[in-house]
Amino acid sequence: MKMWLVAVFQEQRFEGMVIDHRITGLSDREVHEVEDREAFVNYLIENKALDMLQFRISDPAIFAREEIGIKVPGVKVRTIYDLFDRKA
Repeated sequence: MKMWLVAVFQEQRFEGMVIDHRITGLSDREVHEVEDREAFVNYLIENKALDMLQFRISDPAIFAREEIGIKVPGVKVRTIYDLFDRKA
């Protein structure tokens, strides 16, 4: 159901709607994901950058490098959408 609602919100370009005095809407955020695994792993090894690993890429570690001008190879930014629900 959630994936369907996210798709409808995106397709209809909804930011939110009020239902029974509650606001339901779509929020988004950007996260990093590996697009070139070999380049990324080579970077990890060459720079001893294990702080970038969790069970997924560590966004704070990548953002910290980007802030000082380091481009981490093999990584791209992707936007993630989620639903929120709160009182109006």
